[in-house]
Amino acid sequence: IDNYSIDYKKFIKWISGTSTIFRVYYYDCLPYQSYKPTKKERERFLNIPCPL
Repeated sequence: IDNYSIDYKKFIKWISGTSTIFRVYYYDCLPYQSYKPTKKERERFLNIPCPL
């Protein structure tokens, strides 16, 4: 499994360009899965890499 480090400050400055940044929110959560998941939803959920 590849590990990636993201410099969020640098990334936000890059995507904002010349715009003024007031605040930034970062959310980390599992992908959406409905009450009765479709095959595609189950596959996406099961293919999440383990952070160990």
